[in-house]
Amino acid sequence: VMKFVNEVKTSRFIGGGASATNVINIEGEGEVNAVPDIASISFTVESSKTTQKESADEVNTKQKNILDFLKSNGIDDKDIKTDSVNSYPKYSNPTICPMYIKEGGGAPCYQGDQKIVGYTVSQNTTVKIRKVDDASKILDGINKIGVTNMYGPNLTIDDPDALQMEARKLAIDDAKEKAEQL
Repeated sequence: VMKFVNEVKTSRFIGGGASATNVINIEGEGEVNAVPDIASISFTVESSKTTQKESADEVNTKQKNILDFLKSNGIDDKDIKTDSVNSYPKYSNPTICPMYIKEGGGAPCYQGDQKIVGYTVSQNTTVKIRKVDDASKILDGINKIGVTNMYGPNLTIDDPDALQMEARKLAIDDAKEKAEQL
C-alpha cells in the first residue's frame, strides 16, 4: 500500500485589513492510501561473439522473442521502452613473461599484444506491467527466453498526481474545519 500525505497551513489575520500583528496558524492533514497498480521491470539482453554483427544478431533475435512474448501477454507497445543499446570490443590480455624478475622491482614484462577478440552487444529495456498479478508470469517468461540481468518488479502508482490532489483536498478541508471550530 502506498501512502500520500499532504499538510496545509493557513493563516487568519485578526484586525480586518490593518497590518496584522496577531496571527493564527492552522494546520490540516490529509492522507490517501492506494494499492500499487503498475509493476515495472528492467532487463538486459547481452551477447559476446567474435564479430559485432554476430553479437547484434543474437541480441536482436532474443529481443524480438521477448517483445513477441510481451505482446502476446497483453503488454502494449507504449509500455515497452528501450533504454539503451551498447556495443564495445573485447580485448585479449597479454600474458606475463614466465620467470621474469626485473632487477630493482617494477612492472613485469608482457608477451603478445592486446588484440580485439570479440564484441559485446547489450540492450536495456524497461516494461510496465499494468496487470500487477501477471508480473511473475512475465518475469518467468522473459527469463526463459534469456536475459542477462533482471531488475524488479518495482511497484508503483500509474497516476500519483490524482492521489496527491486528493490528499491535498483532504488537508485543506481539515484545516478549514479546525479554523471554523476555532
